[in-house]
Amino acid sequence: MMNKIPKHIIATQFDGQIAKLKYLSGDNYLPAADYAHRDDYYIFFFMEKGEARLLIDFKEYDIKANTVYYILPEQVHFITDYSKDASAWALIVDRSLVKDEYKEIFERSSLFKNIVELDKTTIDDLQSCISILERRLNLQSQPIGQNILYDLLSLYVGMIAEVYQRDFPIPVNKRIAIITF
Repeated sequence: MMNKIPKHIIATQFDGQIAKLKYLSGDNYLPAADYAHRDDYYIFFFMEKGEARLLIDFKEYDIKANTVYYILPEQVHFITDYSKDASAWALIVDRSLVKDEYKEIFERSSLFKNIVELDKTTIDDLQSCISILERRLNLQSQPIGQNILYDLLSLYVGMIAEVYQRDFPIPVNKRIAIITF
């Protein structure tokens, strides 16, 4: 009998939410799952301090301070180690909220390297966006507020996509083909 790798579904994992922002630090750095698993959503990490070691698709990555990295839906992953001073933000986003042009950048750049060091301006921009996202994700709002939240999520994800596009200049397809089965 073959062992199956568990898969987390965003709707069941986060009570129907389509996005979740988590601050990981110290004892709170412990992952939701300490075993290899897959998710049906994107996870974007912004490592502020310390170090961590992550296994993504059976390849080990050393994560340092002031870097961003991501996990695509369906990638097998888990955190294998982290320093006591490690702190990071994790944005969990339903795949339907990530624009196709950003998906293409992430999918192509994942073939080369998953971790990118940030400059001071980008760090400041991400921290500012996180501050607003954190407040907005906790609001019960009207439909216009939901649209603003979607725009903020797209802004944050777009800034990370921009970093990857800049560090790994990959031409983005002007015509995206969507294949369905």
